[in-house]
Amino acid sequence: MEQIKLGLRIASIVVGIIGYSAIWMWLINNRRKNEYIELVWWLWECFHIAAIVVAFLWAWF
Repeated sequence: MEQIKLGLRIASIVVGIIGYSAIWMWLINNRRKNEYIELVWWLWECFHIAAIVVAFLWAWF
């Protein structure tokens, strides 16, 4: 049972990394095509900045 849980954890991490990379590649390849993608790019950057700030605060407190 532990082997199955470990396999599912590894598979979910791999799928997450692939999905995350796919989002980045889509944003990079389509960034200049229209204003909607500029908005998505800006929101994606804000999300990452917020995540970095939260991680930093969480590590210190």
